[in-house]
Amino acid sequence: HEIVDNAINASTYSDYLETGYLYKKSDSAIKYLCNLKSPITNNLLNLVVKKKDIEVTTSARCANEEDYTRKLSFQTQRDLASEELKRRGNPPYDPKFYLKD
Repeated sequence: HEIVDNAINASTYSDYLETGYLYKKSDSAIKYLCNLKSPITNNLLNLVVKKKDIEVTTSARCANEEDYTRKLSFQTQRDLASEELKRRGNPPYDPKFYLKD
């Protein structure tokens, strides 16, 4: 279950009103996947490389504040996954590893 948990965490970010957006959980999950060499983690890292930046709109209407939009960059995570895939010989994404015979 650790691979599944880390795959899910690798795709997330945390939003904290006081401190903003944090990537600790997803950064940690990606590092875990980098340290575990298997065809499945190769596929997951290939997905991380394609992870797009997003825009998040935050609303604090209860505090009578304006909505604001912020771009969240996942470039550091993409770079980490890309570097690890290079170390592994740039294996392509291969869905056959998810299929049973």
